[in-house]
Amino acid sequence: MTDVRDAVIALVTPRVAGDEAGGERTPWHAVSKEWRRAGAAPEPLPGFDPATGGVDLSAEDVRLPGVLPLVIGRRHRSGGPRGRHFGPAWTSTLDQRLELRADGVRLVAEDGTLVEYPVPTGGVAVLPVNGPHWPLRWDGTAGGPMTVTRTGSGMTWHYRPVPGVPGSELPLVEVTDRHGNGVALAHDKGTVMELVHSGGQRVGVVSEAGRVTELRLLGDDDVVLARYAYGEAGDLVRAPGGRLHHDAAHRVTGWEDPTGTTRYSYVWEGGHVVATEGTDGLLSATIAYEGEGAGRTTAITDGLGATTVLAFDERGLALSATDPLGAVTRKEWTAEGRIAAVTDPLGRTTWYGYDERGALVSVAYADGTGVSATYDEHGLITSFTAEDGAVSEIARDDLGNPLRRTAPGGAVTVRTHDGRGALASVTDALGGLWRVTCDAAGLPVEVADPMGRATRYERDARGRVIRVTGPGGASVAVGWHDSGAPAEVTWADGTGERFHHDAAGHLVEHVDAAGHVTRRAIGPFGVVTRVSRPDGSSLTRTFDAALRVTEVRDGRGTVWTYRYDAAGRLSEETGPGGGSVRYRFDAAGQLARRTNGAGQRVSQTYDGRGRLVEQRSDTDIARFRYDPVGRLVGAVGGEASVTRVLDATGAVVSESCGERTVRFAYDALGRPVERRTPSGAVTSWTYDAGSFMIGLRAGDREFGFDHDAHGRETARHLGRPGVTLRQRWDAAGRLIEQVLPGGARRRTYRYREDGFLTRVVDSGAGITELTPDPLGRPLRVNGPGGDEELGYDADGGPSGAASGYRYDTQGRVVQLGGGELSLSWDAHDRLTDVVSRDGRHWHLVYDALGRRIARQLLDDYGSVVEETALVWAGARPAEEIAPDGTATTWHWTPDGGRPVAQSTAAPGAVPRCHAIVTDPTGTPLELVNGHGGVAWQRRASALGARRSADDEAPGGRPGPWCALDGPHALYDAATGLSFQHEAGGDPATRPYDPVGGRFLAPAREPGPHPYGRAPRAAAHILLH
Repeated sequence: MTDVRDAVIALVTPRVAGDEAGGERTPWHAVSKEWRRAGAAPEPLPGFDPATGGVDLSAEDVRLPGVLPLVIGRRHRSGGPRGRHFGPAWTSTLDQRLELRADGVRLVAEDGTLVEYPVPTGGVAVLPVNGPHWPLRWDGTAGGPMTVTRTGSGMTWHYRPVPGVPGSELPLVEVTDRHGNGVALAHDKGTVMELVHSGGQRVGVVSEAGRVTELRLLGDDDVVLARYAYGEAGDLVRAPGGRLHHDAAHRVTGWEDPTGTTRYSYVWEGGHVVATEGTDGLLSATIAYEGEGAGRTTAITDGLGATTVLAFDERGLALSATDPLGAVTRKEWTAEGRIAAVTDPLGRTTWYGYDERGALVSVAYADGTGVSATYDEHGLITSFTAEDGAVSEIARDDLGNPLRRTAPGGAVTVRTHDGRGALASVTDALGGLWRVTCDAAGLPVEVADPMGRATRYERDARGRVIRVTGPGGASVAVGWHDSGAPAEVTWADGTGERFHHDAAGHLVEHVDAAGHVTRRAIGPFGVVTRVSRPDGSSLTRTFDAALRVTEVRDGRGTVWTYRYDAAGRLSEETGPGGGSVRYRFDAAGQLARRTNGAGQRVSQTYDGRGRLVEQRSDTDIARFRYDPVGRLVGAVGGEASVTRVLDATGAVVSESCGERTVRFAYDALGRPVERRTPSGAVTSWTYDAGSFMIGLRAGDREFGFDHDAHGRETARHLGRPGVTLRQRWDAAGRLIEQVLPGGARRRTYRYREDGFLTRVVDSGAGITELTPDPLGRPLRVNGPGGDEELGYDADGGPSGAASGYRYDTQGRVVQLGGGELSLSWDAHDRLTDVVSRDGRHWHLVYDALGRRIARQLLDDYGSVVEETALVWAGARPAEEIAPDGTATTWHWTPDGGRPVAQSTAAPGAVPRCHAIVTDPTGTPLELVNGHGGVAWQRRASALGARRSADDEAPGGRPGPWCALDGPHALYDAATGLSFQHEAGGDPATRPYDPVGGRFLAPAREPGPHPYGRAPRAAAHILLH
């Protein structure tokens, strides 16, 4: 159900030219994220500040999006400045002020940060005595306003005298950005009554005795955004995040979430927190302090007895952290309190450099590489130099808007903005013009691609997208929970899904479009303790005192257990078969060794950047090489080495595996335009201005494509006039009709509300009825080829099939079919050898990246009798080369999601090319020649077992044959197995037995069906 939620979030996120609308991402953003993490204060326990020994809690109660968002947040810091609007213990957005004193000016920021300024001079910007580079300006008049500009954000805070407030204090009255967007704060005798955004949004502040009791979004129908309540001492006791408890000194002593499931308390003694206590003992700890000033320490012992020691300087900045196993991470700081260096337990140091304004300008890594950046006068990035010297540049206008971005390869993207600073257009590197229309807050309401295809976004008063209407007119409506997660979605076909959340915003129930219900039980601190699925299966999870999973149990009593070392890293996991996988980590927390349930070991070594450089098992060694940026360029080991050549943007232009090389070419937008395989087969792609594929050339064969407004293929022209495959789609984007060239065959598809196939009408094969279970697995198939009845065991495979399997202690099948095949596996859980009952021995060969690159038939002495090679393009099979030299090449859509054509080139023969007709999942159904004739047809059982003679072996009869079992699977005719590479893009780790309907190795993550295949709305069974 989280996948559906993610899909909804992606749907309502406007994208322009492949990027999130309004986004300005560069490689420097990732660097900055790591820098912020390095300089962040440690938080070993919820809300506990080990530097001060106090409590530090923060909350963001309101966020209305826009170019300048309207945000109301609050923070409690023990011993921090007194708050007002939310009680004395909490400072907030509404409490920001300047305090005028004889020796200077003190800024009280929204998070309680105190910034000290010297006495200002009229008309001259002054910088803080210490702290952030935030210039303060005063016009020089008595009682005149003052401003503080936060460098890099483009935002200015305005302060001025307010009636009813002492003259020595200037409350915040407005926040503005460089584009004139603003949020004004209206005061009544020092109490904020309303916040008004220049885009028209208004938030009313309801107060009693100067304390906020309600925040309301004002409009035709006021909406309550947050409610608050206070105790007798004026302390905040109820807020959107739950209940709060304070002592007489206004220190937080505990909190609980809105459901009452999670409770957490702080035990104070001598001005410090000396213990924490969580629900059921979770995250409970004792805390001890030693020393004063520089070098003072805070020792935290968790509920399992593991102690972490943190050392601080006199400013409260972390100097070191010693984990329970004695590994030490050290930090150094500048005089201004900025992180200067971090040294990990292995002695690897990362250094940070700054300019005079305190902006991060360089990072030097332990391996000798580094990155750097430059900024404009606004503190906005203008260039980034990567580890390999490649430079990305951003040219900006006077307001800081990015106008022109030049990528390392020279591609230029141009942007324009409206008067509010909102994105108005993007001209991509090929001249395609994307137009964006935004509302008064600067939020996109329409995005039109270079072909004029427009997507519209309707928003509610909070700025949330509540309806998306695509170029073809189909719309999806979304309702939202207060937590910001989708609460319901109505798809374009009228079906809907619901997401129920508890009071704390945790997802507890999902009802899909067919009414099937998945439920989640939520434990303390939001952990999921139980998941119940529509088919009646369930998973229950148990946690230790540190909130680490210690046991997973399914509904039939199958158990997975987990153990951890003192530093909290997984040290052992035991599966249902009793076999245990053991892990050992180095001092920096990198996995150093893995020993599986069969006793096979894999050891790993890393470089100065933490990248894997060597992987050593009982049978092989693989070594990995990277370019300065960290992109893989070489892998030596296995039974074949891999070498990659990259262009300036990091795209792979050639990849060699052994003696075979695949080459790639790209256009200025980074889209693939050509692929050339070792046999010489060439695939080329062409696009329209909006990036829809409109042409594919496979050797001498050209295919043209028509699409609807949503980009779905409606016609594929197979090269000759009138030879066209036509397709229709429903409002939900599901394939509902296919008509082969000349009308030779017509298929219609019908689906259940949740998208699983229920009926196929084929003009050639007849009618097939399918009955899926709540998870989408076929229970009954009734069609012209016969009827099938299926049931499933607790492992997820068909009932009764498991009796023909024997497993090793790692849970991998070592015999199947009652001994028809014997299987051997390596330490990486890769299938290496298959021996049939009649003595045929196939050895499977892998390259250094773990991809299956050959199947070898061995004689009794282990010599290779024949070999079938497999060539990869990244994680997709590109070509298979038979023992006689015949090369079969697969031509895919540019994203690799669907095969389009298959070409075959035999020595001395004329190459042949066929269009691939696929079912709704991308599984090939037919090969169609250039005249529109069907040259091959897939026939398979409901579980995927091939049924016709021409599907049993490539050489069974003359003519073409397709080994693809779908967009993520490849059938091996010799062994009868299908190699599925859906999980994680790993191309060869989980072979599937289509006869038994089970994977031959368990899923790596615990689940109710460890050997079951993920259900697909497959239509290939219609041809059985």
